[in-house]
Amino acid sequence: MVTPVFLITDYRAARAFYIDWLGFRIDWEEQPDRNRIYLQVSRGDVALHLSNCPTDSSAGGVVRLETLGLPAYHHQLLTKEERPMRPTLGPAYWSKHVLEMVVTDPFGNRLIFCEPSGLKTQLLQCWGTHALTGSAARGSEPTAAATPPLPGRL
Repeated sequence: MVTPVFLITDYRAARAFYIDWLGFRIDWEEQPDRNRIYLQVSRGDVALHLSNCPTDSSAGGVVRLETLGLPAYHHQLLTKEERPMRPTLGPAYWSKHVLEMVVTDPFGNRLIFCEPSGLKTQLLQCWGTHALTGSAARGSEPTAAATPPLPGRL
């Protein structure tokens, strides 16, 4: 298992972003002294370490997180009353077969949630099998906003 370490500079802002908005949970946290904090947050199979010590990481980290049911998760984030941003959902610039949503935490770290079969799943859920065979009506292609919530886990 690989666990990325992200640099944070404000514990409250980190909690608001990762716990309250993204829906992660705190698995454990350590405070080796009054000025340092190191914790693990997780959601499903994904675990991240957050630290306010600059020797543990540097600002601007990036991690890709494979996520089942990404359209549903995207919808969940957009419907929260308090949200630090409005992430978009769409195909990856490098592959039309990968669905992505990028969020940036308050410290400049980017989380790229991706679902490799996401576009196929999205089309099937919204339009049925005829969407994959090209028999869907032109101009009526599904959009992320019109995608119904999908079951799944992060």
